[in-house]
Amino acid sequence: MLTRDEALKICETVLGHARTAGAEDASVSIANAVESHARFADNRVTTSGRSEDLDITATVWVGKRRGAATVNDTSDGALQQIAADAVQIARVSPVQREYVPTLGPQQYTDDRGFAASTADLDLNARAKSLQAVLEACRAQKVTGAGFHTTRTAAIATATANGNRRYFRSTRADFSVTARTPDGTGSGYYSGDQFDIAKLDTQHIATQAVDKAIKSRQPLPIEPGNYPVILEPQAVSDLIGFLTGAFDARTAEEGRARRVRRLLVHGAAAAPRVPRDHRGRARPGG
Repeated sequence: MLTRDEALKICETVLGHARTAGAEDASVSIANAVESHARFADNRVTTSGRSEDLDITATVWVGKRRGAATVNDTSDGALQQIAADAVQIARVSPVQREYVPTLGPQQYTDDRGFAASTADLDLNARAKSLQAVLEACRAQKVTGAGFHTTRTAAIATATANGNRRYFRSTRADFSVTARTPDGTGSGYYSGDQFDIAKLDTQHIATQAVDKAIKSRQPLPIEPGNYPVILEPQAVSDLIGFLTGAFDARTAEEGRARRVRRLLVHGAAAAPRVPRDHRGRARPGG
């Protein structure tokens, strides 16, 4: 993970190359993320892994023409090339009438969603927490499966007009699905925290196991109106689904309105044909 000094040094280097290549204004952004996960199924840990990603994007303006290029290489040659590519793209791009200069110096608050305990994940602690979860599943004679993930992200931005920013965030997620041996009961529960020390994996596992046990041998009910209390996660999923559905509907209705306008305009533009009292076209009309 890039530190503040490392990330902003890269930004300064790219800005310098952009000015040398002919950029009149420029902005550089860096997105760096480290993810770690452990997956378990059938009451045993199956996979674990770690990945790191880095994206450096240079956006430049030449005569209000915009160009951008992205790279994931921090070598000086790659940073010089990305600046040159962005400038070259800008020179052959159309003029952007909406162009406004990049930001100047700004004041930003300190990181509030970052926890060192999440960024510096203790793998032994993760193994112990998963062991406790799996033991709880075995004790209740259910089969457990799920994910334990952590993510640390850093974002840095710098502009030719003096704006500098570095922001870090962390997140830890844990989810469990429990199934009864007869296949009739199933339970799911999840939780997340920016500070992994506050992520109660045992509580999450207990909730999933209890749901699985209580949902065994379901009974049919007659059609009708029944009051239902949704859990927070279900409400979140439902709102997300409805929001997506409304967006799709709005887009579809927008297309329908455009079609109707075209049909109406087309009908209005068509020549009128003289007709008799029975609606038949008159000869010579």
